Amino acid sequence: MIICLVVLGGMSAAYLTPVIGEITAVVRITGEGDGFGRALGLFNALMSVAMVVAPLLSAIMYEKTSMIWTTVLIGAMSLTQVPVMALFIADKRQKALDQQQYEDTMNEQARILELARIHKEKMQQQQQQVFG
Repeated sequence: MIICLVVLGGMSAAYLTPVIGEITAVVRITGEGDGFGRALGLFNALMSVAMVVAPLLSAIMYEKTSMIWTTVLIGAMSLTQVPVMALFIADKRQKALDQQQYEDTMNEQARILELARIHKEKMQQQQQQVFG
């Protein structure tokens, strides 16, 4: 029984880890302002609710049936999430687009910083000529 629960915990970690990356990728593409905070806050709030509700439902099911059926149900729910996660995580085209947008943004920021540095140097040269 303990082995089954350890395996289920490992499965949870296996599909929750990429979810955070997907949330941040979606927010980076579509969100503005405090999108990261709101998205991750909502995710954490729902995870907290699930941590309260899941043991209660498991206890009710255990009382009505047995631990075997409770574990089978948890395993079935975990296995049904694998294909759903694969649909969202496997979109390599969107990930490549997201990576390209990120690189373009970084290049644009570097270009703007370089222009600002050049402008600052010109202003300093003009000040030296005037106040010399």
